[in-house]
Amino acid sequence: MNSNRNYHRLALLLAPMLLAAGAHAGVITVDFTDATLSGSPGDTLTFQGTIDNTSDDTLYYINGADISLTGFGVGDYDVPDYFLVNAPLTLDVGESAGPFDFFTVTIPTPFAPDSYFGTLMVQGGPNGSDDDDVIGTANFEVVVNGSAAGVPEPASWLLLATALAGLGIVRRLRRRRT
Repeated sequence: MNSNRNYHRLALLLAPMLLAAGAHAGVITVDFTDATLSGSPGDTLTFQGTIDNTSDDTLYYINGADISLTGFGVGDYDVPDYFLVNAPLTLDVGESAGPFDFFTVTIPTPFAPDSYFGTLMVQGGPNGSDDDDVIGTANFEVVVNGSAAGVPEPASWLLLATALAGLGIVRRLRRRRT
């Protein structure tokens, strides 16, 4: 019986903290111009969109952005520099910004053809020092197409032809000696 009371007390103490921690989540609406982009290994994709302040009474500072993207390494995308150069410093109540470039994703070579899913997280808050608070999110998809790796480039054809010609010359010289 006492243990149930302790859990209830703990829940009552933690509830305000949990509500305060999530108070800013989702006040900025993030909309991609196209949430699904496709390319082949070696291509760089640029995701664009708009952001809107949907809060009722608060100006929000935009202090950064980050993404999580399954299957890709941190060096395969550029978010902070790209986003901060293009995003406004603040969004007032009801204000929109965009469309502008959010971030780029470079598909590594080689890379397995498939669909890869990610989330953009806009960071900021009601004052300029809220760097890590997530105030808006949106999901996106990178579709990696099969590469044309099976079709040799012209330089490869020239190298192959030179090698075959060399083998033919070596074979003729051996026949003459015997």
